[in-house]
Amino acid sequence: MPQDLTPAVKPTREIIEGCDWTPNVSSIGDASGSASGSVSSADEAWCRTTQTFDSDYVRVPSYTKPAALDLVGLSQVSAVDNINQTMLYHVTTLHNKQEKVYLPVGTSGFTQYQTLALNAQSTDQYANSYGVVSGFIMGPQGSLNTIKPFIKQEKWNDLAHHEHDITQVGSTFGLVQASSLEWQKCTELGDPLSVYITMRAFWRGLEIGNLFGGNPGWNAANTYFKENFVGPRYKLNGAYNTSAEYAWNDIIAGKSQVIYTIQQLVNCFTASSWYNRAGIPVPTLSNGSEYIVEGDRVAQNIYYDTLRHDYS
Repeated sequence: MPQDLTPAVKPTREIIEGCDWTPNVSSIGDASGSASGSVSSADEAWCRTTQTFDSDYVRVPSYTKPAALDLVGLSQVSAVDNINQTMLYHVTTLHNKQEKVYLPVGTSGFTQYQTLALNAQSTDQYANSYGVVSGFIMGPQGSLNTIKPFIKQEKWNDLAHHEHDITQVGSTFGLVQASSLEWQKCTELGDPLSVYITMRAFWRGLEIGNLFGGNPGWNAANTYFKENFVGPRYKLNGAYNTSAEYAWNDIIAGKSQVIYTIQQLVNCFTASSWYNRAGIPVPTLSNGSEYIVEGDRVAQNIYYDTLRHDYS
């Protein structure tokens, strides 16, 4: 059951998954008439603006320390690697649309603010459980979803309104082949947890230094590395357990963290500086580079506005 960020009636998971928020004038309150077909002299131009936000996430390891057992998960990834820190990896989709529609004279304007929900899961990709998931605990994986889109209907203004229909997908991590520096698809949340390990706290023969020839200590044993370069990380030190999250016995702190995460994820699309923006799903211009270059970042979204969110 998702955790609402609003006082609205809590939806089932089926409502959240596979949403289609394409506006239909016949289903929107306070509106009448048809957005298509012929325009009569009794019709006038209106602007309808909508926006949605959805983000899937998984908690991944980043640092390790020596281990003695042989397990796979967010507490250990091999017989020699205990997890010493974890963070969140997000793949986010934003949708913005503004369209001119013709409605009968006398139609009422209205605004519906956007509401969102946390849909956290209690197990990771290996079916390991890390404790109770409730309230605003984000768990080892899950999603943040729009349950009501932002919708605003107002008289059309040629100076203020511009028709657009934009869907963007961005990732906070990039996957690179270690030897060739060829970047791979960056939106696979189910990749093995071992590819996220960038630093080990001890040495073995396989450690040969930084992936890019810098300071030693990086996990150069992996053929592929998946590295974070932008976005809210929500780092937790040590092996992961839900009791380590801010929301454990503190619903206010938990809600604040979820809201902060949403705000920062949106900033990964709206930021004016390209290096603060998310990567596109399949970066190609970055091949041979040790980071995701400007041409492989999402274009700045100048339309999305978090002031349209209702967190009450």
